[in-house]
Amino acid sequence: MGIICYINMMRKIFIGVLIVALLYFGYISFGGKNLINKSEKVSPVKTTSAPIESGLRMVKEKKSIFVPDWNVNRETIIDNSYDRWIYFGAESKKSQFVEALKGKELWYTKKITTVYELTSLRVSEFEEKNFEGVVLDLEINELPTEKLKGEINEGVYKFFKAAKKNNLKVTLALYGDLFYRKKPYDLKVLNDYCDEIMIMAYDFHKSYGEPGPNFPFNGREIYGYDFKIMIDDYLKFIPPEKLTMIFGMYGYDWLVDENKKPIRPAKAVTLNEINKNFINKCAWNNCVVKRDSVSAENEINYIYSVVKDSVGYMDMHIVWGEDEQSVAAKSDYLKEKGIRSIGYWAWGYF
Repeated sequence: MGIICYINMMRKIFIGVLIVALLYFGYISFGGKNLINKSEKVSPVKTTSAPIESGLRMVKEKKSIFVPDWNVNRETIIDNSYDRWIYFGAESKKSQFVEALKGKELWYTKKITTVYELTSLRVSEFEEKNFEGVVLDLEINELPTEKLKGEINEGVYKFFKAAKKNNLKVTLALYGDLFYRKKPYDLKVLNDYCDEIMIMAYDFHKSYGEPGPNFPFNGREIYGYDFKIMIDDYLKFIPPEKLTMIFGMYGYDWLVDENKKPIRPAKAVTLNEINKNFINKCAWNNCVVKRDSVSAENEINYIYSVVKDSVGYMDMHIVWGEDEQSVAAKSDYLKEKGIRSIGYWAWGYF
């Protein structure tokens, strides 16, 4: 009798344990797993920062203009088609710039060519109530070593940190050919140490190099790189709403030989000069102006006849330059990519 009671008791315990186990595993399978996940560290969801198309139409395009010190005294400097005015040049003419543009959004540009210039910067240089921010024009052209990149990162970080304490915005102006020519800038890091990044989308073909577009819209297979590829490269590191594209409203005039190779460094010419001398009316011999379908820019070929020591010479020239039409094509592409801020170098050039 005692043994039978013992067996019945053990059977009840076994059944009870089995029921509890079944309930526990069912809980884990269907409900408990979700609660466990909630206690884990959740990684932020990566989403695209590009606004949807319907949103793009609602956002006003922002336009900026750089004003170099040699054009500050122009009486027509005030133009309501721009949202931001950015001074570039000598400290001595800064007050004239501020006086001419009272009530406008004003910024100041500081060109940086060495790490020492960057690390020596003091926010006190820009603590004027008239300026909303400063553009650090980073033009350090040294070998892209990890040491140099680290020094640039540290210099920008220290300035950005100090600027934030003084309610000053910071923009970095970087080369358009930064990736193509492997410039010493770490975008992944620099993106965190600025409010905006400006891309200088000009000077792809240099004055001391061979003739070519200011910055070709297409043509990677011809030039090795182009505007569209450059945009994709930047967007890998910088969200579109943080980018501003700067167009250079000028070009270069190369004196070339019979093989179209440069004989000497090219001369810079503004868009106003290009329009006056070639587009509106070309006074030179064999003047040919054509819109290049690949780069979207104008290519101009002309011959300048000169007489030296009673001997006639025929100088052959090639001119390339950005203009409103090429900018329009590039700007439309920027909108497709979610980039709504553009600017121009420079006031008085066009």
